Amino acid sequence: MMIKNKMKSTVLILSLIFPLSACEKVKETILDKIEEKMPDLEASEQQNTKAKILFQALIDHDQAKILSLSEQDIRDELTKNPQILQTVFDALPDYVADNPELVLTAKSIETTYGKVTKIGYKYIYPNQTIIFSVVFDGHDGGDKIVGFWVQEVEK
Repeated sequence: MMIKNKMKSTVLILSLIFPLSACEKVKETILDKIEEKMPDLEASEQQNTKAKILFQALIDHDQAKILSLSEQDIRDELTKNPQILQTVFDALPDYVADNPELVLTAKSIETTYGKVTKIGYKYIYPNQTIIFSVVFDGHDGGDKIVGFWVQEVEK
């Protein structure tokens, strides 16, 4: 009787393990296929240049430059709510880290702006890492900035 119960337990355990293993294989296969289909991260030269200038303006607390680089909706919002920029300024160190890494490129359709391209740049500092995201109008590599934000990430 004891052996029969052990065999039942073994069969039960095996019958539970095999489907889990199969599920794991399916999950790995799906993730591999998704990675194959994902485009390489790209940003136009104009987008990278404008993002770099904007980030430097944020580091320098150069509100006039920030407003000049941004589209009208952002200028209106920042003028109406100046504390937004102060929050961004407070989150940033006082210099630009070298060689930001491009970590995100996503194209989407927003209800307010239509087609947009979001690009994320990772700046690594000794005590923090900053993701600077910039939203550009269109999917064609244009450099009209319709949004941006700064996010500190844990190392």
